Amino acid sequence: TDDGGGGEIVDNAEVDGTMTCEEVVRWVLRAERDRHSSDLQSSNGSLSRVGAESDPDHDNRQLRIETEWAEGQTIATPLKKVLDAAYRHDPSDFPQEKHPIQPNLIAVELLALGSVWHLPHSTSKSNVDRFDPSNGMKPTRLNVGDRNKTAHIGDYFRVHFDPRRFLDTNLYDWGTADGAFNDTSDKPGVVVARDDEAGYIIINKPPNIPVHARVDNSLENVA
Repeated sequence: TDDGGGGEIVDNAEVDGTMTCEEVVRWVLRAERDRHSSDLQSSNGSLSRVGAESDPDHDNRQLRIETEWAEGQTIATPLKKVLDAAYRHDPSDFPQEKHPIQPNLIAVELLALGSVWHLPHSTSKSNVDRFDPSNGMKPTRLNVGDRNKTAHIGDYFRVHFDPRRFLDTNLYDWGTADGAFNDTSDKPGVVVARDDEAGYIIINKPPNIPVHARVDNSLENVA
């Protein structure tokens, strides 16, 4: 299991075939928290157990994400029978400030944000490097709908437990005209022109917001 930065922090020998993808992510978060706790203990003799998974509001955050996903399952469009994962969650409801030491997103929030990637061991072929994309095998981004899938020994997980956030995304109403304010959200709009029949939209792009999804964050962007 990879920590998202290239360093392995979880011993695969401790993973058994009964764990779900969400449990693997929780384990990575716990391992990272323990690593920070160990560093703090060795540096000043104190042990901190603060972390998102121990947040008293954890269950409410978990329920909100699961409810958003379930609601997305019921939404259909002429082009898609199932609503795209990136449009099911409101990142403004995620923690808006980083914890100074430990990850502050829980496992399902990382899945919702698109911060977890997976490459099944079953894709392996003898004498073939499964991490070489030229061999046709690439990790795929997991979402909340994958949380209960079984993880198998040898599966590769890349967990960006401290993803880069673009909080300015949440300061604008992306469906309101540029220069106007949405009556409900009281946020400024960005839409300069829109033609759904022709299939285009022109916006006045705010600064500090990426156009496309990033490897560790598929929600906070223009697209």
